[in-house]
Amino acid sequence: MFRHFDRGNKEYVTRQDFVAAFSTDIKEQTFQIQIEDIIKPLTTKINKFKVNIGAMFDKVDKDRNYRISAEEFATSLSESSGGKIKLDEAEIRMMREYF
Repeated sequence: MFRHFDRGNKEYVTRQDFVAAFSTDIKEQTFQIQIEDIIKPLTTKINKFKVNIGAMFDKVDKDRNYRISAEEFATSLSESSGGKIKLDEAEIRMMREYF
C-alpha cells in the first residue's frame, strides 16, 4: 500500500502524494499492487507483536459462519475506526471484486 502512495518510488510519502492518491476516482487508479505486497508485511507485524490471528478472525466474523464477507470487513473497519470509516455499497462491491 505504501507504494501506492509513494509516487515516484522516493521511499517516502509527501502530503501532495497522499492527497493525490485520494483525489483520483478509484476506478481511474491503476493498482500495481499484488496481494503478497499486503500479506507479507502484515505477517511480519503479526508475528512481531504475537497477534492471535484466530481471535482477530473471530472478531470480524460476526455471523460465525467461518467466513469473512466484504460486508463484515467493512463493518469491522468502521468499528475499529470509531465509525470514522464507513464504506458504501459501491465501495464494498469494489472491495469484493478486487479481492
